Amino acid sequence: MSPSADFGTSQAQDESFLLSNMIPQDHHNNTGIWSSIESATRYLAKNEGSLYVLTGPIYKGSITAIGNGVLVPTMVYKIIYSPKQKKASAYLVNNAPGTQYQVITISELETLTGINFFPKMNESQKAQKLTLPEPKPHKN
Repeated sequence: MSPSADFGTSQAQDESFLLSNMIPQDHHNNTGIWSSIESATRYLAKNEGSLYVLTGPIYKGSITAIGNGVLVPTMVYKIIYSPKQKKASAYLVNNAPGTQYQVITISELETLTGINFFPKMNESQKAQKLTLPEPKPHKN
């Protein structure tokens, strides 16, 4: 789920539209709050120098399918780890229209998903929160 805007060449941007790099995502979410989160992540990367970013879907609660049985995730997350600060947090949004989002700890995201994202990170580090920039809406 790497955004095409993060790729430096037009060929790389075209390749970001492969099915292996996408999920069914609500259009208003994708062009709204999620786009703002991607911009906030790029802003933070410029200020920090480098980041580790993990993005993915969450399937919880009432899950729908489209097309030939393709499941639609109910939520989407973007984990950001700063090697400079040795902290991480995650943006979490519902895969639905709206502008609401949460910034949660890695511990909270691991509880929600059942995934151990950073096996070598101790529990006290996972409970700390990296301060993430506020996603600002784009002007049309």
